[in-house]
Amino acid sequence: MPGWERTVHCIGDLHAGAITGVRLDALRRDVEGLGTPALHLQIGDVTEGGTKKQDELALGFLDCLPGPWVTALGNPDIVRNHRTAAAWARAYGQDSHNFSIDLDFARVIVIGPDRSEPGKRAGRLSDRTLAFLERQLDGGPDDCWIACHWPLFRTVMGDPRLHFTSAMEAFHAKPDGRIREVLTHHRNAKLWVSGHTHSPLSAPGFIKRARLARGRTILALNTSALVGIGKRRDPRAPLCSLYLTHHRDRLEIRARDHRARAWRNIRGRRVVEISF
Repeated sequence: MPGWERTVHCIGDLHAGAITGVRLDALRRDVEGLGTPALHLQIGDVTEGGTKKQDELALGFLDCLPGPWVTALGNPDIVRNHRTAAAWARAYGQDSHNFSIDLDFARVIVIGPDRSEPGKRAGRLSDRTLAFLERQLDGGPDDCWIACHWPLFRTVMGDPRLHFTSAMEAFHAKPDGRIREVLTHHRNAKLWVSGHTHSPLSAPGFIKRARLARGRTILALNTSALVGIGKRRDPRAPLCSLYLTHHRDRLEIRARDHRARAWRNIRGRRVVEISF
């Protein structure tokens, strides 16, 4: 079992309003029976279309979690810009779609686009958001984790016939060069946590040491999806989320299959250890 007081529970794409009741109930029951982590981090797409009813469903689930939670902005949460990012943040009790939370062991910096945009403009972080990220890293502790619904370019991959990948135009954070520049100049940027691609745990690059510049990398981690895996959202897919346990020199990564109520192997191991 993880050391709960040093653990962040990463909850992938939920899509309240689309996730089946069977999956949501199994998820809720299993999580409630586990320990209380330092934080539950929902990585975006908490709803299917950002409606008031879907917000209520999502909040009903989040409020039942054992311990504090935050959620990142995903594209369906403000689909077609029917509400602003600020209005979305208010609905979830957050001051902004860009914010940070300081834990005893790390600072979690949550960022997202100001608007919902299609295609090659999707996932674009504004100058204001990147300036916020820089300020949070400048004044941050040795370990800072960035949470963004969109993965870094060419990290999590897979068969494009079956899966979305971070090489697709609408499925990676932008502008890639500027983001990597900010991360390169801040050695305390240790981890980029993302969702969006609905990837299986076995996807290439699901856990990846992403190159930023010569001699500088960052650990990139995807969080799969609870609504279903792949382009067709297979509802029979494993119902998995990740638990990240921080140690001074390393990160422990565990995957929980909530339907089986058991820990699941990643890369053939029950616990994946990555050095910072």
